[in-house]
Amino acid sequence: MENFGYDSDITFLKNDTLIDECLLYYNLRYEQAKDADPLLDKDRLIKLIDTHLRPVPVFSYPKLIKINKMGSLKQRTVFIFPTEEMKLLKYLNFAINSLELPIHPNCYSFQRGKHIAEAINSLRKKGNFRLSCIKIDIKDYFNSIDISDIDSWLPAEIHQHVYIKSIIIYLLQRDEVLIDGKTAHYPKRGVMAGMPLAPTLSNLYLRSFDVLMSENFAAYTRYSDDMLIFCETDSVEEAYQFIKNELKYRGLEINEKKTQTYSPYMGYEFLGLYINSNGVDLSEATIARMKGKISRHARSLYRWRIKNSVNSQKAAAVMNRKFNRKFFGDGAEETDFTWSKYFFGVITVDKGLKIIDRYYQEAIRTLETGKHAKINYKTFPYKLLKEAGYRPLVSEWYRWYKKPHKE
Repeated sequence: MENFGYDSDITFLKNDTLIDECLLYYNLRYEQAKDADPLLDKDRLIKLIDTHLRPVPVFSYPKLIKINKMGSLKQRTVFIFPTEEMKLLKYLNFAINSLELPIHPNCYSFQRGKHIAEAINSLRKKGNFRLSCIKIDIKDYFNSIDISDIDSWLPAEIHQHVYIKSIIIYLLQRDEVLIDGKTAHYPKRGVMAGMPLAPTLSNLYLRSFDVLMSENFAAYTRYSDDMLIFCETDSVEEAYQFIKNELKYRGLEINEKKTQTYSPYMGYEFLGLYINSNGVDLSEATIARMKGKISRHARSLYRWRIKNSVNSQKAAAVMNRKFNRKFFGDGAEETDFTWSKYFFGVITVDKGLKIIDRYYQEAIRTLETGKHAKINYKTFPYKLLKEAGYRPLVSEWYRWYKKPHKE
């Protein structure tokens, strides 16, 4: 690998301002988290650059890991590098994104300062409810991206940084991975889900597709492998075939099981939300998944309570701490997914939150008897729930709305 542009790109990557911005961005997100591991300090980051970003880059083979998909027997494949190499790749991803990449405005995934609320609000303002809506999911998107012709889809902003481009190619075109500690060949891995550069590369790969969809349909929005396309009802089948063929041309396949078509005015589900002309709420699938988590945890805690002779109030406090973290981010890292961060700024009605609140209260009361029973309401009244740290989603959502927020 020739090292054209090596010196200038290393100078760019060692720029004090860029490093300080990156460390501030990442390390502040660990400030409130207990036992958190910050990204790196500046000296360590520069040492990693010197160690790994030589004229010929030096990185370990990624470890291939299979992760169970929630609610399914299927697994997804991710690729993980050693911890400090992952941190260096996070910095490299930050640096690449500082180049003001030409990601299409209708793509809303994995971009600092861009929130899915913008996509939802844009779709609702355009009055698309009179149109049919097609929801598309791409099967195994990250690991299916065609890297054989990567020069054709990387933008000029990256081509101008010849050495940085060579790092990307080096990482993607090696086909060796570690499986159970042994080196193996695994050629079909695309941009490697789990690798810190993968989200940015996935946004760039479908740039031409994003343009095509935006030009040919009344409205179009994409978040990674999920997309919504709006068209007239009598052209739904034609539109679907057009989309399918364009994705196939790019080596991608539609996940037929997750594809849905919605008739005009009936509303549609997207990214865990249900959107119609009346507002935005939690989707039925989101509510069902959360009910499952609540129920499983309540049963597990009841068994733990009985085994260890713990009173129900203490068990309730344990459960509340877990779900306050999940719902509101209590004790969580800034980068963790929480309901308040993701949903509160998007939903406009509280119906779904009320359903979850009622279900949660009933589930936490089962910590007293192990089953749903009227006596639970006497032995575990609402006052005790609150004393154990319970915070209703509905009241927290209304309180959130009264405060100013930074995007």
